[in-house]
Amino acid sequence: MDYFKLIEARHSCRSYMNTPVKRAQIDKCLEAARLAPSACNCQPWRYVVADNPVLVKKLAPLVRLEGSSTNRFSDEVPVFVAVAEKPVDLRRPGVVMLRENYSELDIGLSVAHFCLAAAEQGLGTCIMGIFQEEPIKALLGIPEDFILRLVLALGHPAGPGREKNRLPLPEVAAYNAFTPEMK
Repeated sequence: MDYFKLIEARHSCRSYMNTPVKRAQIDKCLEAARLAPSACNCQPWRYVVADNPVLVKKLAPLVRLEGSSTNRFSDEVPVFVAVAEKPVDLRRPGVVMLRENYSELDIGLSVAHFCLAAAEQGLGTCIMGIFQEEPIKALLGIPEDFILRLVLALGHPAGPGREKNRLPLPEVAAYNAFTPEMK
């Protein structure tokens, strides 16, 4: 798919078909995520895929807020992917960093690669930042010293994506100086 069409096609999918996702498709997403750049090549991301229906059913309520409509679609999701941050120390000999840790940014890049690879295969994703960290870590065997950063929903979309509602380019970018439109 053309890269710009791919970017336009990627959206937060909140309705999934009851169709299994092939592991070969998941592996392509994981490979794309693995190839993302990271500060000092630290690769702080760790992905745990839950595609077993029994496990998925246990995870579904752990990505919802009680009494809220947030992530209410989670019961339809056929695959969850937990994205954990491995603790890293960038204070190594020969490495000078202005910030101590870029892991959150690195994980964002990796997740974007994952989601674009999914969209290229006709799969839908939703990046979820609301979840019950400790129960999910326990259920998936994620070590205590790792931080659960995101949970991704993955599956075959049940319908077309929504039209993107983004600010016009002049409001988000300018050449050579910040402009009044960007406020």
